[in-house]
Amino acid sequence: MIYEVLKKHKHVMEYNDETDIIKKSDIIDLLKKTWEITPSKNNLMPWQVFVVGPDNQNYKNIVYNICSKNEDRANGVNEYKDNDYIKGRVPAYANIKSCQYLFMMPQRLSGPLNHYQQQQWNNGVFYDTYTEEGLTNSENIINLECGIFGANFRALAIEKEIDTSYTLCFSGNLNYWKDLPFIDRPVTLIMTVGYGKKYRKDIIFNDPKPNFDTIVKLI
Repeated sequence: MIYEVLKKHKHVMEYNDETDIIKKSDIIDLLKKTWEITPSKNNLMPWQVFVVGPDNQNYKNIVYNICSKNEDRANGVNEYKDNDYIKGRVPAYANIKSCQYLFMMPQRLSGPLNHYQQQQWNNGVFYDTYTEEGLTNSENIINLECGIFGANFRALAIEKEIDTSYTLCFSGNLNYWKDLPFIDRPVTLIMTVGYGKKYRKDIIFNDPKPNFDTIVKLI
């Protein structure tokens, strides 16, 4: 059953802005369930999820521009046009502009410690993400946990027939995020949420993932 649910995921190129708005209470319910089932090393969760809703289009536009400028730096200036859907040239993060909800997951200095964690800390157990230096060196852990959180939210959203998509096309340099006052640490993952109108699979056809035997090696 889980397999059948996850198979339904489709990357959204553009969300439908003519559908009903997903209730804030429904998003909160999905987020709470996702938080509940997502594991974290030492139960510290050194990351946060900032949720931008339907009434904050300006923030979505800012994030879109952050992603676009990152692509410009990587690939040269891009000048995407509406009819470029046919050519497969519209960026995969274009859905940021049309999504209902936008999630940004930046790093977070862990704490406050719970009773057990504080006892462990007092007894000499070191929690990397509880210190600034340790947090900086814990990027791999944070990336993994945010990915698990995103995958869990996606699965729960699919059950509600809600579409989601991810992007990593952005810079972690905080200089690019200065127009978002709530972002004060590097962002790990961006997710978009809504009801899809155009999907990547309907625009780009000959782009399969590597075959199973290339990825999975039995020793």
